[in-house]
Amino acid sequence: MNKTISTTGRIIFALPLAAYGLMHFAMASMMAQYVVPKWLPAGEFFVYLTGAALLAAAVSLFINKFTHLAGLGLFLFMLVLLVTVHIPGISNPDQNISQMAMTMTLKDTIIMGASLMIYGWNAPAKKVAVA
Repeated sequence: MNKTISTTGRIIFALPLAAYGLMHFAMASMMAQYVVPKWLPAGEFFVYLTGAALLAAAVSLFINKFTHLAGLGLFLFMLVLLVTVHIPGISNPDQNISQMAMTMTLKDTIIMGASLMIYGWNAPAKKVAVA
């Protein structure tokens, strides 16, 4: 794979992750009110935690260190968000929230796919034992 193209793609992928992470810190109370499920205590804490995870993944991709772990962690993180927040939110009676949940479901699915590609491209090679 062309190194310039893959580096550019990795950085382009990291930019919105960093923006989303920063938005979690800038709008924590609003996100906690509208996005975090009511059954989850300390909503703002989870918004900050989510922001920190997104920023950590973005930094890892920017500096090209631990990218396989960032890819796998981001995939698992998005999977948890889909199952616990966004997919259940689709059935919300408030049409605005339902529509936002559908948009987030699609966005997170895209991120999951890209995260798995990054994980696969950067996973450490397995050592083969010689008999």
